[in-house]
Amino acid sequence: GYAWDQCGTDAVLKMSVDANGKIVLPGGASYEVLVLPKSDRMSAALLAKVFALVRDGATVVGGKPPKRAPGLAAARDAESLAAFKTSIAALWGDAPAPKGERSVGKGRFVWGTTPPAVLAAKGLRPDFVATHPLQQIHRRADGTDIYFVANGAKTSVLAQATFRATGQPEIWHPEHGKRIVAPVYRVAADGTTTVMLPLAPTESYFVVFPKR
Repeated sequence: GYAWDQCGTDAVLKMSVDANGKIVLPGGASYEVLVLPKSDRMSAALLAKVFALVRDGATVVGGKPPKRAPGLAAARDAESLAAFKTSIAALWGDAPAPKGERSVGKGRFVWGTTPPAVLAAKGLRPDFVATHPLQQIHRRADGTDIYFVANGAKTSVLAQATFRATGQPEIWHPEHGKRIVAPVYRVAADGTTTVMLPLAPTESYFVVFPKR
């Protein structure tokens, strides 16, 4: 129910935190949380960057603390090893439990739990949930929420889909340009809208929530 991107160390090193605590990249993409990989190795530079992001207001989800930095050179470099241990203690504490949470500067570091649980605790409901395995992608432009929804099955489905958007939903058919107001939908008090979507085999269309 939550969209996510996978990235490498180079991208993390370019990240910053905005005034709302969101993690942002130079290209403009923004994220609610950063999830660390499940690994017993992590470079001192990456750990230091993660600490800086949390200190500046980001929410980061981790697992068990890494045991060492990759490579023989890192293990022999006293300065790098000291920085590695300092970042571990700053994020996980001196004696980390299997599950926990720490406030570091303006942000939060959480470990031993799942990203959806952390997002739910932040008050963010899933962006898209459906009663059938539909494919979707979401974009927001000028206050309008635009979802592209596709039925990958070779059979027709009548799906009940819940979107993290409000307003009167419209269905836009890309093959001929026809636009209609969704005939059956329900707007909830939690900021979501549930729409009944009849989809033919391999059919797709846009579900649009106009700003007005």
